[in-house]
Amino acid sequence: MVQFAQHSGTPPSTLSEYAKEFFAAPGLALQLSASRVAVIPELQYYFTGHSELTWPIHNKGLAFSVRLVFLSEIRRIRR
Repeated sequence: MVQFAQHSGTPPSTLSEYAKEFFAAPGLALQLSASRVAVIPELQYYFTGHSELTWPIHNKGLAFSVRLVFLSEIRRIRR
C-alpha cells in the first residue's frame, strides 16, 4: 500500500487531498558471487493504482538498483 498526498497553499501548507492505493513492484535480480563478495543487480517495475487526485501523479516506472554484499559466516554456537 502507498499513500499519495497533495498539498496546497503557502507555508504552512495544508493537506488538500490524499489517496491510498495498491502498490506492486515485480522485479528480476541476478546474484554474481566471487569469493566472499556478491554483487546483486536488480531491475523492478513499480506501479500503483490510479488515484483521483486534483493533479496527475506518476504511478509507473522502472527502477534499477545494485547491492554489494560481503558474505561471511558467523561462528556457529555449539552445545
